[in-house]
Amino acid sequence: MMRALVGKEIIIKIISIKKVVLAILTGGLIFTSCLDYSHEYEDKGNAGDKDELEGYISLTFINGSGTGMKTKADDDLHYGTANENKVNSALVVLYNGDDPATSEVKYQIEFTDIGTPAMPGSDMHSITLGTNTTTYKTKARKIKKDNYKLAVFLNPPAVLKDLTIEGQKLGVMTAAAKVTVDLLTKGKTTRDNFLMSNFAGLADVARNDIYDTEAKAEAAPVKLDVERAVAKVTLSVADNLAAASTRLGATIGEIKWDVDVVNKKTFWMRNAAPMLDKTTISSGSATQTTQEVATAENRIYMYATDPNWDGISHSRNPTLITSLTNEFTYKTGTIALTLVPSTSSDPVDAYVTENTMTDLEQWEDVTTCVLISAVITPKTTYFGTSLGLGSPYFLFRNMAFTFTDIQQIYAAYSNPATIITSAGKTWEVLTEEAANTRIIALPDILNGMKGSEDFNRYTDVPETSKDVVKSNGTVSFFAANAPNYYYVPIRHFRDGLQSKPMAYGRYGVVRNSWYNLSLTSIRNYGTGEIPKDRPDPDDKEDSWLSVEFTILPWVEREQGIGL
Repeated sequence: MMRALVGKEIIIKIISIKKVVLAILTGGLIFTSCLDYSHEYEDKGNAGDKDELEGYISLTFINGSGTGMKTKADDDLHYGTANENKVNSALVVLYNGDDPATSEVKYQIEFTDIGTPAMPGSDMHSITLGTNTTTYKTKARKIKKDNYKLAVFLNPPAVLKDLTIEGQKLGVMTAAAKVTVDLLTKGKTTRDNFLMSNFAGLADVARNDIYDTEAKAEAAPVKLDVERAVAKVTLSVADNLAAASTRLGATIGEIKWDVDVVNKKTFWMRNAAPMLDKTTISSGSATQTTQEVATAENRIYMYATDPNWDGISHSRNPTLITSLTNEFTYKTGTIALTLVPSTSSDPVDAYVTENTMTDLEQWEDVTTCVLISAVITPKTTYFGTSLGLGSPYFLFRNMAFTFTDIQQIYAAYSNPATIITSAGKTWEVLTEEAANTRIIALPDILNGMKGSEDFNRYTDVPETSKDVVKSNGTVSFFAANAPNYYYVPIRHFRDGLQSKPMAYGRYGVVRNSWYNLSLTSIRNYGTGEIPKDRPDPDDKEDSWLSVEFTILPWVEREQGIGL
């Protein structure tokens, strides 16, 4: 994750620059961009400019309309919601080259008065509604005739405008930026200001793309595709979840979710990465990569690089000491997750910044995931005591116990003749009869967990859920109505594209993609607390959940989850 953003072509006609008017067509895209230019255009030319050739440039951009999403199949393109497609402002930046160190901004042009199809703003020539798109055409602006590199930002935040003022070096804009999801998506009162930027890097604007008249510029716009700067994630629950989870022997109650391990850093425009070579895709072996060719048709085979692409995971390299909280946000403890599963009539979306990694870096501590909380109660304890939904219980190796059970088993550490009330037998007899020999070690394990930071000699029922992990075992306590927690690393390339575990691009989230997860079964218990340590690679033999995923361009990528 999610509705994958894929764009049709976005036709962007843009830009006013010093004395030449530029027209840019951006092909319709699946991701919606918003234009945001807070600075008024100002002619900053000098007397010498009068002797130079002038021309006109105009911009036309097309984005998905607010009429709904279009769905086709796996890895499909979706137009997005009205808020995801809303255009509030646009920023057009023209550089005099593509060298980050030496190239600089020659023109920064803002369009802030957009308006509506019925009443276009003062910066718009026209706004036209199509079947699934809206086409915006700007009024022409003047610039000097020359060759340029073009960047377009729809709904840019104020900080991005500061990075692209005239005279600023290109490297200032292309450097990694510390951001939040709100900065990239939120307007004044709601999430309707999604930043969008070039899909395929800086675009070329040649001298002959700049025309002598406004009419000629608008008739021959420069084409440019843009995409949203964030990815979208959704989670739904399969109708047959309870039936598919019967082997767990538990009652499943309220399910909530949220995203976690969210990147704090991004690039203002997507950085290219090798794409999958579709001619090598085959089941059971890693798909080879090739140099990226950024087209809408290739979108489902594309990945991206981000500012913390490699050398970050502590689980992969335990010698690293720099805190990962400098790179990602993490949820911890027993916090309440806030999002409810989506339904067909009530979608619930979360948005995340781009987070990608090399194949060897695909470890859980650096992979964006979906956290799922589910109130799960065993139907009976190990000794046959019935538990109602939401009852508190202890869990050891999938065996459930009441607090009284645990108190008496702990006492049996020093006195094997202790009677386990719910079983009606002494611990000594029970262990002789035990079909599950793993339970024999439990008194010794509980004795190692009697400290004040653990279960405090089992004198009182713990107030909150907790997981106590020792070298010889783990015991969890689930408080009344408290959930089990699960985390699911988000898949980017599905098995049909990249089937070999830990192969390139299997995990991560790429901007303008929609990761649509479906919880299909719960086969095991989770944890009482959100895990502080996530020591495993993303692909592992055992999983707690069964999840199906679809990634939509949005591009949509679906993922099925079995817990």
